[in-house]
Amino acid sequence: EIVAGLLKIGDTYYPTLAAALAAAADGDIIELINQEGSVIAMNGSLYGKNVTITGTAKVDWSKGFLFVARGGNGNATLTFDNANLTSTSNSASYGIHVSGREKNTADKYDGTLVIKNSTIELDYLINKGAMTLDNSTLTVKNGFDLNGRPAKETENGEDANATLALTNNSKLVVNNHNGMGIGREGKGELTVDASSTFEHTLDFLVCANGTMDVKGTLVSNGKKLTNNGEVKFTDTKLTAATI
Repeated sequence: EIVAGLLKIGDTYYPTLAAALAAAADGDIIELINQEGSVIAMNGSLYGKNVTITGTAKVDWSKGFLFVARGGNGNATLTFDNANLTSTSNSASYGIHVSGREKNTADKYDGTLVIKNSTIELDYLINKGAMTLDNSTLTVKNGFDLNGRPAKETENGEDANATLALTNNSKLVVNNHNGMGIGREGKGELTVDASSTFEHTLDFLVCANGTMDVKGTLVSNGKKLTNNGEVKFTDTKLTAATI
């Protein structure tokens, strides 16, 4: 069946994710429609409400960022639940941007990203807020930055902490070509529980403000993990690791 839009909230269809996010009320669910031959552009902004995205689709991240709590008014939580997204793009510039509050700007709110029971291919990730994987696999193809606001950008004059937690049999696979990694300016913390896996397919950097706490599996495939911050291993399974 050919439908009038590629996404819907209830019985209302929308042509773009940006339009659906703008129309969504707090607590709404946006369903992606897997229409043959169609690709959904994943750019848009969410602020001041909590919204869930579900469904299976081919997606394009190259049209601009999917912003969570950047600009606008209010904190935001974006949840991918039972979402299966295949990326048709390979953007070195755009993807998901989870914001943290920043002084002297319009970005005075915090973003949270939750991915559960999902498999997602993402081109580029900037996380300055809070992020959780729950029983999910996230592949970041082309750039990874887990990095809270530095002290000069915060209201209290202290580094803010950006977090990413892998829980409940989750897996994170990243490329890290851009030299960012974890804790480039402000604090960044990656935690991997005993059931989960972190895999880097290129050399990976833990910067001075970065912390990586691995209780599960670290897969390096012979690539180098440079630690200028703090890396903790507790009963960790290391696969072809070069540290």
